[in-house]
Formats: sequence, structure tokens, C-alpha cells
Amino acid sequence: MQSQAVHMMILLLIFLVLLIIYTCAAAAAQEVYYPKAKPACQEKCGDVFIPYAFGIGHTDCYLDDWFEIECNQSSKTTSSAPDYKPFLKRAQLEVLNIFIGGPLQAFGGPLQAIGPVTFFCNGTGSSQVANLTGSPFVYSQDKNRFTAVSCGFLAVMISGDFVVGGCRSVCDDKKSASCDIGINCCQTTIPPYLTLMGASLLYQGEGQKPNCDDYAFLVDKDWFESDRSSSAHAVKSRRHVPVVLE
Repeated sequence: MQSQAVHMMILLLIFLVLLIIYTCAAAAAQEVYYPKAKPACQEKCGDVFIPYAFGIGHTDCYLDDWFEIECNQSSKTTSSAPDYKPFLKRAQLEVLNIFIGGPLQAFGGPLQAIGPVTFFCNGTGSSQVANLTGSPFVYSQDKNRFTAVSCGFLAVMISGDFVVGGCRSVCDDKKSASCDIGINCCQTTIPPYLTLMGASLLYQGEGQKPNCDDYAFLVDKDWFESDRSSSAHAVKSRRHVPVVLE
């Protein structure tokens, strides 16, 4: 009986130790990880934190030239205090946020940047997202969607000399855009490892000509779906939308 009691006590102690380890691990997993810039390097540009491998200033502050951030004063500053915006220097791409979830994601977290809206006023498209060819970055297949606000046209993605995807929506005279069901607006995924993309129109309906009410853009799907006031037709007044790089 005494031996059984000792064995039970040992098992109870082992259980308690495992419970403590599990509780501590779960608590650590829930902690928000805030990556930092290298010592003596600038930590923020405007409201955006700049963690390593990105950096501002001296070459020791960033991993390589593709990760160098320029902190430029905005030309749209209206207050007395200057407004600064971070840019990927080599890509000349404005950065909105750098998301790094933990130490194991230090080189794999997404980056939210600015992408253009292409208007088909002359029947073609010309605005392209920043060219990432040769860089360590690609446009996220999972987090971005190609979106076209129009009807009766096939809006396509052009990468280099190739059509790499597209979509077409049906027309509704009410002019309400429902991208999720393809009425006056359509969405589709993008190819993997995309580094360059422009938008164009391949098909025109009978007697129909595109105008400035027809436009397309690559967009961060989470931003687009969460901010309905900025969706579909409302994007027309923005000229730029967030996109996600990985």
C-alpha cells in the first residue's frame, strides 16, 4: 500500500510539472512579439515600426539593399508637424506596415504596401504595381485579390508579355457592385510568385466602350473585406489601395 501511495505521489508530481510547462508555453505563445530595429538604428518612420531585417540609415541597420527603408517627408503634409512615410528604397514602394509575428517568422512575415488603381479611361490599362523582379519579395497569392469594377469586359492581369489571369462580371443597371457574387465587380486569385502585374481589357461588348468608371486593382483581401466603406465603387476616389508582399 505504501509503495502504491509513493507511485501515485510521483505520478501526481509529474502531472503537475507537465501542467506548469504547458501553461507557461501557452502564455508565451499568446504574448505579442515586438521585433526591434538593430541597436542605434532608427526604429520608426512616421507611424510605422521598422524591424530588422528592414532598416533605415547605415548599411548595418538592414539585411541588404532590398530591405533598406527611406524615410521621406510627405508632400501632402497639412499640419505644422512634418509627416514621414517609409519606402522600400530599391522598389520605390511606400510601406504601410511590416508584420512580423514572432522570432521564427523574422524573415517570412508579410509587408503591406501601396498599390495603384488602374482606370480604363482610354480602353487600356497602364498602372502597374511596383516591379519586384530580382527582389526577395513577391505579391502574396493568399492575401491579395485581383479586383475589377466593371461589367461586360474581361479584365486581365498582365505580367510582362503574358496574360496570367483575369475575371469578368455580369451587368446590373442598378450599378451596385457585389464583388463576391460577380455583379458589376469580380475578383480572382493571382498566380504564385508574382513580381510584376498590370491590368488591361481583352474583351469589349458590342458597342460598349470602357470609361473612367471601369477600373481594376490588386488589393489586400482582408482590408477590402473588412472596410466595406472603401470597397468596390468607393475605391474610385482613393487612387491607391493596400497590397501585401511576402
